[in-house]
Amino acid sequence: MEVEKVLIIDELAQDFMHTPKVEQRGRDYILMFDFESESGSYEWTGITFKDVAKYRHTPDNMVNEDMLKAYNAVGIVKMSNWLKEESPIKNDKTYYNHYLIYFDGFGAYEFLGTNFIKGLNL
Repeated sequence: MEVEKVLIIDELAQDFMHTPKVEQRGRDYILMFDFESESGSYEWTGITFKDVAKYRHTPDNMVNEDMLKAYNAVGIVKMSNWLKEESPIKNDKTYYNHYLIYFDGFGAYEFLGTNFIKGLNL
């Protein structure tokens, strides 16, 4: 699996106080995670994935070596088998990307979506 990193996530998973959360808002999905601010308090930030057709999470103990390529980053999976297999979106004229994020200790988060925006964008 070829993974192209398109965004490095500054907040490190080993510093998370809480498990990342995924919320759905219409067709958008928000991957939220906490971080220690300069003041020492913990705040939430995240990444909003736009127009998501599918989402899945792989627990850390089931992550494969290829998923590690998206360590603390948003990666685009090139020639994604998952994207090819999803029959409900095959006839959809929307262009989707297979986004992959791996957080050490928390697993891999994957989205089939059109785009993403850094931040919560609630």
